[in-house]
Amino acid sequence: MNELRQMMLAQQQEIGGLRAQLAQQNQGPPDAGIPPAPVNQPAAPEIPDADPVIPENPIAPE
Repeated sequence: MNELRQMMLAQQQEIGGLRAQLAQQNQGPPDAGIPPAPVNQPAAPEIPDADPVIPENPIAPE
């Protein structure tokens, strides 16, 4: 039973070390590698809808 406890303790220590390594790797600006968004860029102009095409009424009286 002592061996099992020692193995579990060793695994927990290893996990703690791996977490510390990950924490070191993850340090830095949160948006590293992502280009900053353009500032004060004008919005794209809205394109007006095309005039609706109204088909001629084939049943219209002449």
